[in-house]
Amino acid sequence: RRSTGAEGLQRDPGERQAQRERSLAIDKTRVLDRLHTARNGDYYSFLGVDVRASPFEVQRAAERLRQRFDPQRYPDPAFAEVQAALKEIVEVSYDAEAVLGDEALAEGYRKNLLAGAPRRERRRA
Repeated sequence: RRSTGAEGLQRDPGERQAQRERSLAIDKTRVLDRLHTARNGDYYSFLGVDVRASPFEVQRAAERLRQRFDPQRYPDPAFAEVQAALKEIVEVSYDAEAVLGDEALAEGYRKNLLAGAPRRERRRA
């Protein structure tokens, strides 16, 4: 049976299934990309904030990240394989917020991060 799409055109059920599969693949890729950043990146890139972000900006970014990657937002059985990744992302967001949300800890983290950066990047910071 065909249904009518938003433009009033007939949509094939096979096309809908293909679109659903593409959407699921995109969502899974986003989860795995963020997990990779959580494991291999720094807290700033993980949260998507600048190294000069205020504690408020850090808090807001962490909250947005937790909302976006909340395991409860992905109840579809197709996401069963990424549930552990979603939980890890949420856990790391709390860690990042705790470190970067505290001015003294953030300063030490920033110094340590920049000490490991290539020389030319340290001069720009």
